[in-house]
Parts: sequence; C-alpha cells; structure tokens
Amino acid sequence: MRPASRRLAAVAVMALLAGCSPMLPERPAPARYPAAPSRTEAPLVGALIDQPIGGGTRSAVIRESADLQQCMAQLTAARVTFRPVPDRSTTETCGLASGGVLGPDMGTTARMAPGDVEMTCRTALALSVWRRQSVEPAAREIL
Repeated sequence: MRPASRRLAAVAVMALLAGCSPMLPERPAPARYPAAPSRTEAPLVGALIDQPIGGGTRSAVIRESADLQQCMAQLTAARVTFRPVPDRSTTETCGLASGGVLGPDMGTTARMAPGDVEMTCRTALALSVWRRQSVEPAAREIL
C-alpha cells in the first residue's frame, strides 16, 4: 500500500470512529443578558426527528424518550416503525427496558440493514434523528 493510500485509509477510519463517539455534553451558553422568563412550550409530536441537529437536540431526545409512550408517539408521528417488546433482565447488569424492535423508517427512501433491530426507544429516537438529519442529507450530496 502506498503512503498516500495508507494516509487516506487512516483518515477514513478516524472519520468512522469519530461518528461512533458519544455526543458531547451540552453546556449552557454564557449569560450575557438577564434570562428571559421561562415559559413552558407544548411538545411538537413528530417534530423532533425532522428538526435540524442543534444545541438542544441531545436534551430533546432525552426529554422526549423519558416515557415510552411519548417516545413511541414521536417515532409514529415521523413514520418510523417501532414495535415495543416486554422489559427483560438477562443478568444483574444486562437487560432491556423501554425497548422495542426498530423497523422501517417510512419517511425515508432507503431502508436500514439489518432491519428489525431490537433497542431502547431512546436509541431508536436518537438513531432516527441522526439518520434523517446527518446520514440522508450527506448521502444526497454524494449521489
């Protein structure tokens, strides 16, 4: 393998591994002005998956996936197939709670392979946001 090819392969591997890293923790912006009075906003069901990824995406995924029914409502509204499965505990440290089988995302053209993967609803919601807001736009640019 030539040195240029080796460098290109190393960069490609690093880029793939960077995509597997956990999301950085969100930090509040430094306060320059007095904070505006807080107001409670009604959640937009199905809107999370179709919103561009930004500073509040991580906390929105955590908030919307705190309750299984609320999480499933987000997925259903965005036409993502998610079939709940009973909670189970395989061992003391291994199990699945608020989980299900992630099926096809009917709001996209391509299908995920392998399909019908079992995961928590939070993971399914985060994966759906990532897929629609990162993977699919990048694929469209390339194609």
